[in-house]
Amino acid sequence: MPPEPIHVPAPVLEQLVTDIYVAYGMRETDAAVLARVLVWANLRGIDSHGVSRALRYLELCEKGEANVQPEISVQQPRPSVLIVEADRAPGPVALNAAMLKAIETARETGVAWATVRATTLTGALGYYTSLAADAGMIGIGIVAGMPNMAYEGARGAAVATSPLSIAVPAEREPTVLLDMATAVIALGKITQYRNQGKELPPGAAATKEGTPTTDPELAAVPLPLGGAKGSGMSLAF
Repeated sequence: MPPEPIHVPAPVLEQLVTDIYVAYGMRETDAAVLARVLVWANLRGIDSHGVSRALRYLELCEKGEANVQPEISVQQPRPSVLIVEADRAPGPVALNAAMLKAIETARETGVAWATVRATTLTGALGYYTSLAADAGMIGIGIVAGMPNMAYEGARGAAVATSPLSIAVPAEREPTVLLDMATAVIALGKITQYRNQGKELPPGAAATKEGTPTTDPELAAVPLPLGGAKGSGMSLAF
């Protein structure tokens, strides 16, 4: 049986995660953003993208895939176009900076598109689009990643689980926020099922050999949402 959950107040948890990253060598501002994005996911019930992933960012820094103190720069080749060179910054640090710059630019030009290069592990994409909604704008985010999802009709990983998020502010109602992967289930969710000792939903994942499975211990490759439709969306992203 999985252990009973431990409930921690969100501000306490956010400060704890921030302190861990600062102790590792991150700037306090970057550490605070990273912690805030993780706890935001937990508060929305998306534990697969919450503090359960906190140590993953440290692992990426240990391997040199992520930069513990990145120097992010922004180019603006057109009035509404931004190219954010992230210098291998953890995803939440890079995408938070990109969205804030996009919001600033859109206030001047009416619309802004920011492309983020050289970042790692995006985190909950809905957090960044919700920043635009909080600013009274529509936020749209798409991610292209490394192949980790099967392509319809093929065996093994061929495309990414490429998420899509759209946030639309409403005057008198809560923000409409879509945050989804092009897979039936995200890799983080598979880990959750494994930790909880639960079977996966049918049609959600396959083994390394490409055989569909509901066993989270054997699951290695998420399957695309809607078959060819999910595969096509990921390929296009």
